[in-house]
Amino acid sequence: MSDGIKVYSETHPFQDEWYRSSNPVILWEANGAVDGYSYEFDNKPNTIPDNTIDTKENIKSFEKLSDGLWYFHIKPISSKIAGNTTHFVLRIDTTPPAEFKPESNYVLAAVGFVERTLITFFTTDNLSGIDHYEVGIIDKSQPVTVSPVFVQTESPYQVPIKSGSNLHVIVRVIDKAGNIRDSSIDVK
Repeated sequence: MSDGIKVYSETHPFQDEWYRSSNPVILWEANGAVDGYSYEFDNKPNTIPDNTIDTKENIKSFEKLSDGLWYFHIKPISSKIAGNTTHFVLRIDTTPPAEFKPESNYVLAAVGFVERTLITFFTTDNLSGIDHYEVGIIDKSQPVTVSPVFVQTESPYQVPIKSGSNLHVIVRVIDKAGNIRDSSIDVK
């Protein structure tokens, strides 16, 4: 008995990606030739479970895990003989990116009225990192029921302005786990 067990997760399928869910379900290929499985679940990448059978099932779920890296370590046990340990990493990030405030810088035309403004923004994300930013613009003269169309962009974002316009600019940041933080600024 030398091979490790094939471990997978439908809730957290890719070990190199971050997930918002803090409730992972881990499965492994059942092997009828073993008596059971020994496992450990911790924040250490190389833990080796003891040789005591913890379960005869081939599924384990966890709830409300804190953010960070989690490792599931499992090995088969048969007649007190243990197989090799398989390590499976879970990356959990339930926290949105840090709060931020967009800033506007008006660009004046030669005739002296505002033609456009540059919206600048930046924030950080401690765990999974920033995936991308999106900007949506609402014309405040439109009915409140109008929703903005968000466009993926980078800072600075150029907003065209007509004379007398009153805009609400929403900057949305999305981290690599899919957590979202919005911040906005009014532009006149």
